[in-house]
Amino acid sequence: MEINEKLVAAKKVVGLKISTSNTLESDPETARIPALWQRFFSESVEEQIPHIIEEGVLLGVYTDYDNEQRGHFALIAGRQVSALGALPEDFTAIEIPEGLYLVFSDEGDMPTIIYTTWHTIREYFSNTTDYVRTYTADFEFYDDDNPARIEIYIAVKK
Repeated sequence: MEINEKLVAAKKVVGLKISTSNTLESDPETARIPALWQRFFSESVEEQIPHIIEEGVLLGVYTDYDNEQRGHFALIAGRQVSALGALPEDFTAIEIPEGLYLVFSDEGDMPTIIYTTWHTIREYFSNTTDYVRTYTADFEFYDDDNPARIEIYIAVKK
């Protein structure tokens, strides 16, 4: 596991959005995230997104945090775009704010590596005082060129 500090420019993302919570996601019967990604791929959502910047790169953007990580939050499965405009029905847009992020990177079997990386993130922030999460927008970065690698960007301040 690598952890690096990075200043990230603002990014525009378009995709599908759900609302969920860690409580819902801890039970396979109520988990909404796997169904979101399944819909994203089965309905060829990325082919419907206008103005895509980088082919083969997917983003999972976490935002709209209710009570930080203890309540509901939104997840947008999407692609980075160069411009926002008219969107297909059921699509949503978000701008990830420019700022300081801690990037947690690892490689392994999907989706297990996603869960273990998020576990590491929760442990990291429960034990450190160097950075404070801002809960503005965090995002997962997936690159088709390296499908076993996950990078999770957590918005922070010192």
